[in-house]
Amino acid sequence: MPVGYAHIISLPRTEDSAGLSVPSYQFTFSDGGTSYGRMFGEEHLVEFLRDDLGLDLGLIESTLEELRARGNSTIANLDIPENETAALGFEQVPSDI
Repeated sequence: MPVGYAHIISLPRTEDSAGLSVPSYQFTFSDGGTSYGRMFGEEHLVEFLRDDLGLDLGLIESTLEELRARGNSTIANLDIPENETAALGFEQVPSDI
């Protein structure tokens, strides 16, 4: 299985259940042939990166800093097996690769 990368971009802010404006993001994972996408609020993105992908807290913080400063971030060397993408809430999206 090839190792892939994630590209995360900032989306317009959304309202949470309490009516507060919160950041939201599009997370796209590409394994070199297929791409999968999912949208997250910031809190759920952090939980996903930490709990589901097991990323280091330093990498998560630098990713959030890039998102806030530039509006996008890339995380290299990710391995999300294709058979786990649906369980993680991903949908297959068109790929430019």
